[in-house]
Amino acid sequence: AILITLLSCTSEERQGEEWDSSFNFNWKFAKGEQPGATDPDFSDDAWETVDLPHDWAISGPFGPLDSNGSTGKLPWQGEGWYRKTFELPAGAAGKRLQFLFDGVMASPTVYLNGQEVGSWIYGYNSFWIDATEAARFGAVNVLAVHADTREHRSRWYPGAGIYRKVTMRLVEPVHIPVWGVFVTTPDVSDDQATANVAVEITNASDENQEVDVELTLIDPDGNALSTVTARAEVNSGKTGSVAQTLKITNPRRWDVEHPNLYTCRVNLLSGRKVLHRASTSFGVRTFEWTANDGFHLNGRRVQLCGVNLHHDQGPLGAAFFPRAMERQLEIMKEMGVNALRTSHNACAPEVLDLCDRMGILSLIHI
Repeated sequence: AILITLLSCTSEERQGEEWDSSFNFNWKFAKGEQPGATDPDFSDDAWETVDLPHDWAISGPFGPLDSNGSTGKLPWQGEGWYRKTFELPAGAAGKRLQFLFDGVMASPTVYLNGQEVGSWIYGYNSFWIDATEAARFGAVNVLAVHADTREHRSRWYPGAGIYRKVTMRLVEPVHIPVWGVFVTTPDVSDDQATANVAVEITNASDENQEVDVELTLIDPDGNALSTVTARAEVNSGKTGSVAQTLKITNPRRWDVEHPNLYTCRVNLLSGRKVLHRASTSFGVRTFEWTANDGFHLNGRRVQLCGVNLHHDQGPLGAAFFPRAMERQLEIMKEMGVNALRTSHNACAPEVLDLCDRMGILSLIHI
């Protein structure tokens, strides 16, 4: 196993302006083999209506006494089908249609309007799909997801199905890709800190494009501190990047006692038109592991008081609900916990966001 220490910030892209979180409601679900389920004209009227996240196994029934107790004696092994019917506005024609799955247990294959648009072979981490070529703008669309846990093996309860949220976005051909904004703070002192910002830009249009990348630094109180703009040229069909350095005077450090978070807001511009908005939060801090004095955060020794948590939420199963995780971490903090070790795979993205906000160090067990 490898322990990767993520101290204070996940630095992953937040794109609330672009993502449609309502996509998690009113799905259709059925267990077992479902011939023809990828066909958009297939009738799923008899299927169960569910909202995501959804764990098909937590409701049981429990297995016999001689079944596997380490996985809860629950029927998580099998195959399941999910279908979602939705409309795409005609005015969105020309944009890219993308889906982000935070976690599907397991080995999902994704179809849009009967066409396979992507697949994944792991159940615990996020993946995204560009489904533009199969999209029907100004018409009804059907997204079908097949999850198959029959070949999965586990020594803890893994859950089954689309157990984390799914989000959809429509973006311009020139846009910031998923997880396309990243911030590091390599130099930190009491007087000044350096924030290095890297922004990726994807050009899915037929022509080379010249765009401006506007970066605004926001302090923990929500005040804009500074704005810089950089120009980028991105060839057709390619992904380019822009790197900029922002200075923070008298930085307010992220700490387990004071989890201060800055925000970098990104606007991707073509002339006066905003093509895409994104933002990411980050903490300003220093850390080191010392041979004789253990872990140091911001120049002082901090005793790690950690807890190991699996991804499931007991009777809620593997379906991830942010408030359930937040309450769990609140209880842990009341016990004196300041560090979280996830076991044994990538956790839901919201877990790291919560740790950032609540002042908890993250130890990711892979």
